[in-house]
Amino acid sequence: MPLPEILKFVYSNGTDEVIRRGKRIYATGGVTLIDADPILHTASFRVRNDSHEIYYKVIVNKFTEPGALQVRCQCPYN
Repeated sequence: MPLPEILKFVYSNGTDEVIRRGKRIYATGGVTLIDADPILHTASFRVRNDSHEIYYKVIVNKFTEPGALQVRCQCPYN
């Protein structure tokens, strides 16, 4: 079974540190799905910072389209 486009994107574009932090945030319940549109292939999430009680909005667009996936985050991470 091929990896979903979003996982390909993360492992191709994320550093080891970002992937490690993301896994920890997810494992500790720091990710909440706010909204998903299966027709437009968009989803928005509320993501908690892993060291502070701060939340950011993350928007994923075109998550099923190879090569077209877009991710935007309100977080200060570059």
